[in-house]
Amino acid sequence: MGCVSANDLSTLSENTTVTNMTVGDAPDIPDVPDIPDIPVTPDDPETGDNNSDVVNLTIFNIDEYFVNGTLGVEHSNTKFVLTQNFDNLGLLKIKANNVTVVGNNFTLTNIAFLINGKDVTLTNFTLINEFDFKDADGASILTLADNTCIRNCVINYTVPRDTEGYGISAVGRRIAPISGLQVINCTINFEGHNYKTNTYCYALKLSNCPNALIANNSIYTQLPLRDVNFGAVGATLDSDFVASVGIEYSNNLTFIGNIVASIVNKRPGSSFPTLDGIIIADSNNCLIKNNTLYMEDFVTFPGLNNYLYGIDVWRVNSLTLDSNNIAILTTGGMLAAGTAYPIQITGPSKRINITNNDLYSVSNGPNIGIYSQNYYGDTQLYIANNKINITGLAGNHSWALVAGIEAQDSNDTIVNNTIEVHSVAEVKDNDNIYGISYSQSTKGNHTFIIKNNTVTSEAKYAISLISAVNSVIVDNLLISTRKDAKASYDAFNTKGEFYNTSYYNNRVVNAFDYYAEIYNHVDGGFEFNYTSPTNVNNLTNKVDGSKIKPWFPSFPNRNPLLPKPGDGSSVIVTPDEDTDKETSNIPDRPDGDSGYTDVPDLSGDDGNSKNPSNGTSSTDKDSNKLGLSLLNALINFLTSNTDSGDSRSNSYSGTVRTNTSTSSSDSPSLEGNPSPASSTKSSSGSNAKSTGSSVGEDNGQSSNKKAYEIDKNIIKDNSNTIVASIILIIIVAFLIFVGYKRRKLNEE
Repeated sequence: MGCVSANDLSTLSENTTVTNMTVGDAPDIPDVPDIPDIPVTPDDPETGDNNSDVVNLTIFNIDEYFVNGTLGVEHSNTKFVLTQNFDNLGLLKIKANNVTVVGNNFTLTNIAFLINGKDVTLTNFTLINEFDFKDADGASILTLADNTCIRNCVINYTVPRDTEGYGISAVGRRIAPISGLQVINCTINFEGHNYKTNTYCYALKLSNCPNALIANNSIYTQLPLRDVNFGAVGATLDSDFVASVGIEYSNNLTFIGNIVASIVNKRPGSSFPTLDGIIIADSNNCLIKNNTLYMEDFVTFPGLNNYLYGIDVWRVNSLTLDSNNIAILTTGGMLAAGTAYPIQITGPSKRINITNNDLYSVSNGPNIGIYSQNYYGDTQLYIANNKINITGLAGNHSWALVAGIEAQDSNDTIVNNTIEVHSVAEVKDNDNIYGISYSQSTKGNHTFIIKNNTVTSEAKYAISLISAVNSVIVDNLLISTRKDAKASYDAFNTKGEFYNTSYYNNRVVNAFDYYAEIYNHVDGGFEFNYTSPTNVNNLTNKVDGSKIKPWFPSFPNRNPLLPKPGDGSSVIVTPDEDTDKETSNIPDRPDGDSGYTDVPDLSGDDGNSKNPSNGTSSTDKDSNKLGLSLLNALINFLTSNTDSGDSRSNSYSGTVRTNTSTSSSDSPSLEGNPSPASSTKSSSGSNAKSTGSSVGEDNGQSSNKKAYEIDKNIIKDNSNTIVASIILIIIVAFLIFVGYKRRKLNEE
């Protein structure tokens, strides 16, 4: 198994020369087949403008035309229009040519069609079946003739247990193929239950049907997993007992714009339980384009093997798989056993073109986006411009491989693919997880052109090849999610055997660095445009600290956030630095003098320290600046000068706010919150022990202080202020008394 990625070869010549060595020819890019025109809706049954006779069918006259269930050739060139629902008619055979059956959206229950006549059209009705139609090989609609058109029909078929069944089956012979089949705008709901017997259940089967057009259909299936009975040259439709769509020996097929959804409904006991979404074998010059394919197996438990294939290709040349969306999800898989491959190619195959597809798969076992191998014959692929996202279980066993592309091929070109690969387990250095790889040996020489692919993964390498001849591996990028990823690493694992091969500029980049360089924004890459806060109540966010009038002598006389003229730092001028300034309102330095007042600086505190630090320890003049943040200066201004709970506060509304919370503080609002700061300090992220405690050291007791203890401390800590206040009161009283006496004398 392996992993491959594709790039644009527009800059490469057919014989590419690199560093003076001639590299082998790149595989030819196959021509994309022309898309045939989708025919218009059949003629209006009311007008009958196709020159056919028109017959209105009822339950009373249908036996006149389908005699013993068969429409004979005598009714060729006739249009039959259903006028009501029909039930339990069994198998209806159409041998007449140029017949149209228009259903007018009526429902046919337990009725099947076997078409032997040419140019037959079935349109606009619903089939609901639960019977086993053995005479039609188990098909709700079986055609054996050219130019059958099935349009705008709904087929709901629940196949009886352990019997063969098909929604639509078109079967020719190798010596007499049937051509011109059209299945357009139909819906097939198909449920198979062939759990034990070796019978086949397909929603749509084409065998020996060249020039078929399958367009704009919705195919929904519920099918069991079954072992594959491989033959001498690999798988055929005879090998696979279950598939949503099976195609073989049908050259010039166009399969476009369809939805195919497959759900596993049973996991019988078997060695290699397998289900295919679409299997195509032995068919050349085919186009599979613009389809959506979904597969799901939540029946298989983790640690059990299961094998799921989205598009499974065997022995096909000139095939184009373009612009398909394939997703496979399963809980199944185990170390080195199981698959969940969106695309598998098995040779001999040439001119395979896999372009512009979106491939996604998740499993608990080995997993590969595109797996190709040349075991049965040479393979030649062109893989370009695909998006591949794969998750599986990688390990150091050679089968425990998770890769975007595993190319066990003869000659591949892999360019311009975007690949993401992950393992459900921790990735180790020796695990097999790559963007593009050839990691399991097959016969013959292997030539690769691998260019301009981008791989995102926890893998160690973007590309790993065990051998290569006449190859070019250049300009590939690994965006690594590994912690040890370095730009100096090589994204190409060069431990293999290489001859006449050039490899360079295969780079590794750390995922964080890569996305940071691309987006350069933490918000996901969108440019951030700052919007000024909304002004509420005509408030202003400007603060001029120099205009603040202090309530205690140690408060600064200027805005501490602004630098002193001529000084580049945001610090407060100290008395030692400028003796010409007024020093009465400037904080003192902690230089040991008796008049030093402790006004701690919290600007250097990270919220985890027990005691605040002003960030300086030296007595040097330049380093001993006491810094006080603007936030703390404002908090000190807006709170009590004693920090003891009997707080004074300012607010724009003129009311007093007291915050008793010990775990949070008010934050400034971008909407202009009229309360610019909390009225009390918070203990969260600071050294304060509780609301109302001193900012200074409290020996762990401040949180338990009683009211009378606080008052006592106020008197004790501020005795000089109280004495001064008493003297001032006496002086004021005396002056009032003197004034009163003078006024009385003047009056007399």
